[in-house]
Parts: sequence; structure tokens; C-alpha cells
Amino acid sequence: MPPIKVSIAITVLLCGLLGAAHAEDAESLEARQSVQAFLDSATRYSARFVQQLVDEEGVVLEEGSGEFWLQRPDKFRWYYAPPMERVLVSDGMRIWLHDVELEQITIRSADGALELTPAGLLVGSPTALDNYQLSIRKRMGKQIYIGLSPKNAQSDFKDIVLVLEDNKLVSLVLADRFGQQTVIQFTDIRINPPIAAALFSLEIPAGTDVIDQTAQ
Repeated sequence: MPPIKVSIAITVLLCGLLGAAHAEDAESLEARQSVQAFLDSATRYSARFVQQLVDEEGVVLEEGSGEFWLQRPDKFRWYYAPPMERVLVSDGMRIWLHDVELEQITIRSADGALELTPAGLLVGSPTALDNYQLSIRKRMGKQIYIGLSPKNAQSDFKDIVLVLEDNKLVSLVLADRFGQQTVIQFTDIRINPPIAAALFSLEIPAGTDVIDQTAQ
């Protein structure tokens, strides 16, 4: 290729890249503003959910349902109904995982545990968004699909999609590094409802085996 054509080709390529970078920055900013608006609209949140674990072929491997409550900063309760009854609770200092069927509770420190997790996005500080590259994946009616790609290669998830509608989280899709997806659909969404403080602690039933990792 003659030098002048090379020069023209490079100029066109650079212009295209610069234009794409500008568009990406604007899109990333819009995506961040949308997520931030959702977070700012509710310091407390509750909903019912249906959750599915789907493999690479779209086959449903696991299903569950339940209810969750959250209160920023760092407090939440996820309740999974039977037959695989589990409770996941954080009071901001400790995290309890109660496997009801196994009669076992694991307790761990909440310090730093939520930083790179989807839960950290929902209940953590606004700086949690700094751990992700945000983009708008698509729009469908009032719904906006926002992708979050973890900047940290050690994250358990390679991709997260929040589906927002009227400042409400209606769906959450988590893609792990094994090609599986966890799809969570939310209903009966309530913004800033009254939530009893007792929901963010866990009473240990008699006879339950306790693994307290905070004492290690």
C-alpha cells in the first residue's frame, strides 16, 4: 500500500477509535447514572424472587424462590423457601448462612466480604461501582439492561446484568466463569418499606451446628 494510503487508513482508524471511545464513555456514564439513580431512590428494599441456575445449553439445573430485604449500608436478608431452605443474613458486621436442612450455620466477618460480589452492589457504598466497567446492553420498552464487567480478574462472576425499570430492579443475571448463569426475577417490589431490625440478625436454633469463622 502506498504511504499516502497508509496515512489515510491510519487517520480513518484513529478517528473511528476516538469516536468509539467517546461514545463508550458517554454510554458508561449513562449506565452508571441509571444504577446510581436506582441506588439513591431506595435505602430500603424488599421483593419476592424466583431464581434459576442455567447451564451453557440453556438447561435449568436448579430452581428456587423466596424473599429478600435490604437496607443500606451492608444489611440484607435472603430467604430461600423449601425444599432447599436457606437463610443468608448480614448485619453489616457478620454474615450468617443457615442451611436449614443440614441444620448448619456458618458465620463469617462481613468486612471486605461483599466488596466484589453482586450483593455489594446492592447494599454497599456507591464506590462499589468503581469495581466494574458499566455499559448499556439494550433497551426494551421501559426496561434498561445494564452490564457490569468486573475489573478484578479474581471475581467469581465474569459478567453481571441489572435490568432496571422505573428505578426498580426487576431482574439480575449473573454469569460465572464456568459458563453458567444465575437468573433472578423480582416481583412484589417495595421501595423504602418499614423493615424490622430483627430481620438483619439470626437466632441460632437449638441443636444447630455452628461454624464460626470469625473466631479463627
